[in-house]
Amino acid sequence: DILLLVLNMGNVLNFGKDAPHAAAKGFSLSSLVKLSQTKAFVGQTTLLQFLVEVVDVHAPHLAQFDEEVGLLERASRVVTQQLYSEKKALEAGRAHLEAEAQRILGEDHETNLTAAAIRFFITKVDLELKDLTEQLDSLNQKKSSFLHYIGEEGNYEVDELFSVLWAFTEEFRAAHRKFVVKKARAAKKKAPPVADVA
Repeated sequence: DILLLVLNMGNVLNFGKDAPHAAAKGFSLSSLVKLSQTKAFVGQTTLLQFLVEVVDVHAPHLAQFDEEVGLLERASRVVTQQLYSEKKALEAGRAHLEAEAQRILGEDHETNLTAAAIRFFITKVDLELKDLTEQLDSLNQKKSSFLHYIGEEGNYEVDELFSVLWAFTEEFRAAHRKFVVKKARAAKKKAPPVADVA
């Protein structure tokens, strides 16, 4: 929902309120980071600060969106290329074990426990590789679906995607905290002074 609000805000800024037919269907993820750097309509207010104010007035439940994406921080530290490298190493190790089992069987035509143990281990490696491949395929499919959903045309690696979303989440959280403090101070100034009863 917060990303939809960002999209709507961008459409109003770029096309005006009365141009829904010209509205963009998505936005670049890199624009999320730019929200804290781009000044809005008035003075020193950034688009991120404006977004925080819009959320506070029109959709206060969205201010807590960071609670819904709690795993982003940890996910942003996972390097997908490293996962693919580890998968490749597992495949190479499996091929080496297969060759070793064949070599042992070639030397001894009778039942060989070492070759049987290696074959058993290969079966376990095959299951692990199958599971890892399915998870990586699912991850890539979900990444593509998400990028399509937000209209992103860039080709992000999963870790880059999570890093951008985590950075936006952190910037939003910090801007929201500042806004809440500023709002509380303003309310305190507006409150009538409490009379001393003595």
